Amino acid sequence: MNCIDRTEKKCPRFWNIVVVIMTPMLILICWSMFCGYFIAVLERDTELEANDDAMLAHIKYHSDLGAIRDSVKNAYDGCLETFIAEYPSMEALNSTTLMAFMEECTSTSDEMSHSNKLVEDMREASYHNLTKNTLSFNWVKCTSSGDVNSNSDNSWQQGRIFASEWSNSSFSLAEDSILEGNTTSRAPHMLPAPNVDMTDCCKVNTAGAGMFWFTIMTTIGYGNTAPKTCGGRAMVYTLGFFSILAFTACISTSGRITLTIMDDLFEHFKMHRLVKGWMSTLF
Repeated sequence: MNCIDRTEKKCPRFWNIVVVIMTPMLILICWSMFCGYFIAVLERDTELEANDDAMLAHIKYHSDLGAIRDSVKNAYDGCLETFIAEYPSMEALNSTTLMAFMEECTSTSDEMSHSNKLVEDMREASYHNLTKNTLSFNWVKCTSSGDVNSNSDNSWQQGRIFASEWSNSSFSLAEDSILEGNTTSRAPHMLPAPNVDMTDCCKVNTAGAGMFWFTIMTTIGYGNTAPKTCGGRAMVYTLGFFSILAFTACISTSGRITLTIMDDLFEHFKMHRLVKGWMSTLF
């Protein structure tokens, strides 16, 4: 204690900057990482489930393209067979009769109606997928090796890894289903939501969640993400409130000490204008 007291008295500026300002700030940064880890643990499963839904919507979107093509083909094939049956003479094929017949036939075809409905559903699914079901990596970090220290930081790289792992697991499920005799499940989009365990390649994103908590604590609030689970929201409501109070107290103390040190320096170098009046307020 005597050594600490002597250091404080001998080097008051150094003591206040290091011990009173920097140390609490480092503690608050560590606190942000601590709270960020636990809120990421609470939010991880919810984010992975949302990414699963996005992948299902993506596969459903592309599978509908094939269904639309098949429906259109069936509609035209059926109408063409009907035309040949009604007009057995090949001379009719060189006239406008064929075009008029095909236009009328396809407009009333059930296959074409089904195709039009698929087109509308596909547009709606595509819009929903682009606006709400995009992959997100706010609480998890997906790497090919499962190493959280990997350089795959951006969402595009993580999205490729997630989609690759997800697709491999889905195709594996499809193959197992076929081997068991379920021949209707020849494509992943025909299966129910696959039970894909992505925790092997997707770990808790402590750094990203710590940054989120830091923005809460400093009241910056970028708004790029928000907790969706009850536990995560409860953490923000309670510990987030006390974190804001702690950060405010730290900033208040830092401001007071910084101004005191600067005023002392200005007095020492006889820069009195920066200590009093409107110049000091401006500074």
